Amino acid sequence: MPRILADAGLSVALFNRNDPAHPGARDVFTAHEPPFYTCEPVIVEAYFRLGQDRRVLELVREGDLVCDFCLQRTAARVCELLRKYADQFMDLADARLVRMIGWERHSVIYTVDRTDFSVYRRFRADPVPCVFSPAEPAHGRHAPLARYPNVRRLSPKT
Repeated sequence: MPRILADAGLSVALFNRNDPAHPGARDVFTAHEPPFYTCEPVIVEAYFRLGQDRRVLELVREGDLVCDFCLQRTAARVCELLRKYADQFMDLADARLVRMIGWERHSVIYTVDRTDFSVYRRFRADPVPCVFSPAEPAHGRHAPLARYPNVRRLSPKT
């Protein structure tokens, strides 16, 4: 089974019912067992895009999102990626995810950012394997979230 890396847009869409990708994000979090892997800049980005909503931090606290990356060891490669994709305005979160996916050939990034991740490459040539969350759920209505209890347990921010 591939290791699933989560981009910020996936968490944002999960908790923002007005996001067009919300149904697809719910499907992803319903269909796959945690943990999902990510990095600190992704968590920070999602936290602020959600208006400092603590629910994304609850996913980390519960172990459903695992920050699994040390910038210190790979700073040179991350800087290289930021330079290479400067015309795409690659941010630190995207650079770290692309670097993380470079470590494991069987990983895949779940994202809503088709524009940028379609351009990024790992191993300097290969497309970054991504699953792009659709704007509509793949099977019409949402499946119960019993397999992913944190989504159900955390109440929407009002």
